[in-house]
Amino acid sequence: MMALGSYIGSMGDKQVTFWGMFWTFANVFCTVAYVLYMKLLLGNVSKEIGRYGPVFYNNLLSLPFLLPSAFADIIPFFEDVKANSGPRAIFCLTAMMFIGAVMTFATFWCMRVTSPTTYSVTGALSKIPLALLGIIVFNHFPTPLGWLGIVVALSGGFLYTYLNLAPLPPPDRTEEGTPSKR
Repeated sequence: MMALGSYIGSMGDKQVTFWGMFWTFANVFCTVAYVLYMKLLLGNVSKEIGRYGPVFYNNLLSLPFLLPSAFADIIPFFEDVKANSGPRAIFCLTAMMFIGAVMTFATFWCMRVTSPTTYSVTGALSKIPLALLGIIVFNHFPTPLGWLGIVVALSGGFLYTYLNLAPLPPPDRTEEGTPSKR
């Protein structure tokens, strides 16, 4: 329903192109594949490398992609921050780096305790305030078909959440009172 709502919403928007939709769905596919792979990896490897290992190795693996682009600008950046910023800006920069590390840890924790679908739907639903802010700030209100698409997509997310929160049937019990293995 969420994908259908996105498609319906894009039909009424003249600024949506085929390539924009292609890259949007490619992003969704890659995100789902990444979450599924990380869920598998967290289940198997995190027992061996500990609680903070996945965060460390995830950040370590991103360095080869970030270092070439950052290497040329990192020294002038720190010199500029040191020369033109006060202690408050340096504190905010340091806090931002710390919060980024905490968010990575929280992401891996969420991946470990939820299903990949729940993680993806929650991530999609968390974009609602951002989308509404974009509508207001850029003064680009959807067409009636666009609003219908938004309602269908949100309904899909809320329906998934509702169905996940529905009470599960009690497990089958054996004679000893322990759950049976089927």
